[in-house]
Amino acid sequence: SAHRMTVAEDGERRHLATELHDEIGQTLTALVLQIGRIKAKGGSPEDLDEAHATAEAALADVRRLARRLRPEVLDELGLTAALNTLCSRLSSQTGLVIHRTLPETPPPLSADEQLVVYRIVQESLTNVVRHSGASEARVMLHADADRVEVVVVDDGRGLPAEGVPLEGGIRSMRERALLIGAELTWTTADGGGTMIRLQVPVRAARG
Repeated sequence: SAHRMTVAEDGERRHLATELHDEIGQTLTALVLQIGRIKAKGGSPEDLDEAHATAEAALADVRRLARRLRPEVLDELGLTAALNTLCSRLSSQTGLVIHRTLPETPPPLSADEQLVVYRIVQESLTNVVRHSGASEARVMLHADADRVEVVVVDDGRGLPAEGVPLEGGIRSMRERALLIGAELTWTTADGGGTMIRLQVPVRAARG
């Protein structure tokens, strides 16, 4: 599992490197050429506006790629705020109503564990939107002396009768959980729908 996760992360790094080279590299090359033309002929207001727009596009691309590596709000405001922001954005984009039960005090998780929790909630909600046919979902985060528990449940069609194959998003989430010593389960919720449950031992979080 750790090997597969490493391979997946290497693939993501290669993808990001390609985007940096192909997209941002091309944008910055264009900016350099525009600035060169401005220097050579004095530069009109239109030339300056064009160069400014190119620089803004490059900055937007850098920020987009940085968010893919690690959401800024996770480091700036903590896990609770990051999950609230994620839920609000996804709800606005898709129309899915997402109820939240999140603590005001951040749970005792390391930076790596916070990222795993965030990515698993993100993947769970993405699966709800894509596959469940749900109109509502709930994200719950609870911490006690022994563990931090995260639950994502929806009111959709639930799991297929033959079960969910360990592939794609489920495999990715499970392997992320294993890397931090956590347990991930997925079951049919009471009344239908699907429940994803992640349990992170506090001793692992503090270790």
